[in-house]
Amino acid sequence: MSKFVFDPDRETAIRILQEHLGNKKNIAEPQVADWTETMDVIPLRYSYRSIVEYLLKRQVAVINARGEALGVPVMLPTADKPLMKGHNFFASGNVGEVLLNRSSCGAVHVRCGVLASMRDTRYNVKGILDGESGLVHSASCQCPAGAGGKCNHVAALLFAMLDFVTEMRNPDCCTNKSQVWHRPNRATKRATRPLVVGKRKVWKHLFARTVLRKKPLEDYKDYRPIDKVVAPDTERLFNDIKKLEIEHHRMGLRQILDDSTDTASSEEGDNNEVISFTPDEIVLQRLQVTADEQRHIEQSTVGQHLNPQWFKQRSGRLTASKAKRYCGKGNPSLLLRSVLSSAATMTRTTGHMAYGIEHESTAVLKYVNAATELQPVQVRECGLFVDIGNGQLAASPDRIATIGGQDVVIEVKCLSSCRTLSPLNAIKLKQGESGFAFRMINSGVSLKEKHPYHYQMQMQMAVTGLTQCHVVVFTSPDHDICICEVGFDRVFWESMKTKMLDFHASFVVPALVNQMCR
Repeated sequence: MSKFVFDPDRETAIRILQEHLGNKKNIAEPQVADWTETMDVIPLRYSYRSIVEYLLKRQVAVINARGEALGVPVMLPTADKPLMKGHNFFASGNVGEVLLNRSSCGAVHVRCGVLASMRDTRYNVKGILDGESGLVHSASCQCPAGAGGKCNHVAALLFAMLDFVTEMRNPDCCTNKSQVWHRPNRATKRATRPLVVGKRKVWKHLFARTVLRKKPLEDYKDYRPIDKVVAPDTERLFNDIKKLEIEHHRMGLRQILDDSTDTASSEEGDNNEVISFTPDEIVLQRLQVTADEQRHIEQSTVGQHLNPQWFKQRSGRLTASKAKRYCGKGNPSLLLRSVLSSAATMTRTTGHMAYGIEHESTAVLKYVNAATELQPVQVRECGLFVDIGNGQLAASPDRIATIGGQDVVIEVKCLSSCRTLSPLNAIKLKQGESGFAFRMINSGVSLKEKHPYHYQMQMQMAVTGLTQCHVVVFTSPDHDICICEVGFDRVFWESMKTKMLDFHASFVVPALVNQMCR
């Protein structure tokens, strides 16, 4: 072919185009040190018209093989595809970091990386904008269609710059936005909890009509409100059965009455106090233990998660491992499932729990070796301790140690996420994190008071009746342990106990009564 169609991006076509336009200005090369991410370099007059003029309305020159122009420039036939697909590329996030450079002649050089449609290839896209008019002077891309300078990747770069000009230079004022005052804020949404329908009394609204509802047995002479406890009336029961006997009615209940029962005996019985319990009192009475019963339960539940009796005795009681949640920091519906269950299948073992179970004995052995250097130490395994005064509270320490004649609670905490560090280095590194339990102080390692571990230790000491607790911090068998000493805080515990007993009475007791009545 003796004729070739060149886009103005090519040097020969640029020269011929400049001759036709009468523009002899040369485009200066950009300086390497002047590339910047500041989008304010984009010409002020750059707009959507600049993109359309370049992609759809740009004229090209027709030249021969020797570079000689043949006639006047002509309009190259194009379609709307670069506009649509280029905008889709930009909207899909295919455009990378955009760098700009204003040359000495006023032209703005721009470059960036644009991902292909399958996101497996990154093409380098370059372009030149006229600093005064904002029109696109030329562009190029590494893709097969980018030799002509009008591919989808070039269009994506142009739309990215247009987005900045539109959104950042002309931001919408607050009055252009729709009001949202009628929508509840996020805090209100989080505080909202669904209620069981049975706890609400639903009344049908009747406008301008007299409400007629049947009154419950108010005319019955022996009516008793259901919310009151009715003492058994033995005398009345005996007289009614005697009356049935005189009328020659046969009934099985008559056979259990003693014929010698008379009014005098019933009158003597009236002087005796009638003991009756509500369902709530019955449930709480079943959970209470004596000192001997506490000792028996603790010995029969040694082994804890490996002992079925441990799960059975925990049912209906609040344990120390979730003490902070019971103090108003947890969802009651989720907590009830673990409190009411007596099956081991309800306990889900996570990766951190499995790591702690695996290395608990190793950590205890390291503790014994470290403590024995100062004085003799005896450590024993223990089961579930039930509080004598409040049987609905219980705790399961890892060990009980006897040091110098004084018993101490031992609790092992294995930091599986810091297994490559020593305990001290792990605490120094992560003590600033809000969810981390330990921190460094002048005297050593301390336990944060707002962390769930602090609630757990205080409850373990209160239930076991001890005043000292040693928290053994373990990371891996290759590192030494760290011991954190925690003392019993009675004021803190009394505040905890009040909240936990209120939680048990409000949520656990009604659920236990419901189970008992099934």
